[in-house]
Amino acid sequence: GGYSSSDKQVRWFWEVVHSFNLDQRAALLHFVTGSRNPPVGGFARLQGFNGDQKFTISKISASINSLPSAHACICTIDLPEYSSKEMLRERIVKAIALGGIGFNGRDDEDN
Repeated sequence: GGYSSSDKQVRWFWEVVHSFNLDQRAALLHFVTGSRNPPVGGFARLQGFNGDQKFTISKISASINSLPSAHACICTIDLPEYSSKEMLRERIVKAIALGGIGFNGRDDEDN
């Protein structure tokens, strides 16, 4: 199953987003949607592969050492079940800094 809006990882995600400065928010939006700016009309007007698309936080069964991944065509971020808000924040910051290009989603130095 996926996350529900009451799951701690979803609450932590939005708390982290609210703590970000404008540049970090733009980078996260770009990472998840492919655009650095919200659409005219706000998030309700996000455009995905098949037209209007909801911003989605998807639960994945990956190691907590994995970085989040994103699917810009469907405005979705895949989050492992991180054990703390600090870990979630650190992994999101690292993922958006890497831009999702050329990494395997794992946060280990051997790969």
